[in-house]
Amino acid sequence: MSRQSSGTTNPPPPRNPPYSTRFSCPQPKDYPSFQVLEEAHTIDFVSKNTTVPVPKIITAFHRSQKKKKKKKKKNGTCCYLPMKRCPGVPLDSVICTLPAAEQKVLQELRGYLDQLRALEPPRPGGKKVSSTDYGPLEDFHLSRGGEPCGPFEKVVEFHKASRDGVEYPTGNAELDNLILAQESRDYSIKFTHGYLAWRHIFYADGKITGIIDYVPGPLADPPAFSPQVAPIQHL
Repeated sequence: MSRQSSGTTNPPPPRNPPYSTRFSCPQPKDYPSFQVLEEAHTIDFVSKNTTVPVPKIITAFHRSQKKKKKKKKKNGTCCYLPMKRCPGVPLDSVICTLPAAEQKVLQELRGYLDQLRALEPPRPGGKKVSSTDYGPLEDFHLSRGGEPCGPFEKVVEFHKASRDGVEYPTGNAELDNLILAQESRDYSIKFTHGYLAWRHIFYADGKITGIIDYVPGPLADPPAFSPQVAPIQHL
């Protein structure tokens, strides 16, 4: 989100072009349009329901992408999400040089994470595990061959998928005890960023100016409404 910095020290000039996201996907008939633009929906949802600083979306669109003869690629839709760059620099480039301000930054980050975890699903009720738009998940822990999985109507279905379909009893006492312990608990559903890292947090003039990268990827968990014990960061 574009914001005017406070203080007297100007942050270093950006070393990279304005942050934006580009990703490819199959045709909408095979890959629902709500999933194609999931990041745009998530950023919009977060910006309207929290004070978490996020990139300001300029527009979101997609266009057809024809198959290339030599590389034999399938026809698909190339999706674009131009955004304004968050002020400052990624926190991973300066965190080690801010010993005096580190505690303040961590407290500010905790406040933003508390807001994310307190978000209520757009459609209250139930315990559905899904993307923010109630679509499938692109979670490399669960997906096979890069295919989306879910959404899951119940937490128990999510757990089964996380175990690669293994069900009780398995014949292995230790594994059976783990499954029973997992299924005996009651879980609340929490919003999960899924890929939070220092490089995805922008910093300028003593404060956090942006939290980015809400897009699902092959090496990331997507933003989603997940059980409260789901991983939320890679710091």
